[in-house]
Amino acid sequence: GGMVMKHALLACLLAAPSLALGEDRALVIGIDSYAQPLNGAAADATRMAETISGIWNIPPAQISTLTNAAATSDAIMSRLIDELVGRTAPMEG
Repeated sequence: GGMVMKHALLACLLAAPSLALGEDRALVIGIDSYAQPLNGAAADATRMAETISGIWNIPPAQISTLTNAAATSDAIMSRLIDELVGRTAPMEG
């Protein structure tokens, strides 16, 4: 097993910076409920999404946040494929 960090975001996947006309997008995931529960990962994910929006001026509509029970493997793959990849134009990236 790997080391478990208590107040860790489990994943923060940012789309690569795009060309001038492209859009940046992000997927932020935080899950508290594991065999060894994490306290604060879901709250950290929400704060990380707000930070990404503020620092990099990414509109909140372009940031997906999945936390706890909503962060299933199907939901994560769907957001990655549909929102991050699916919304990327051929000339972006």
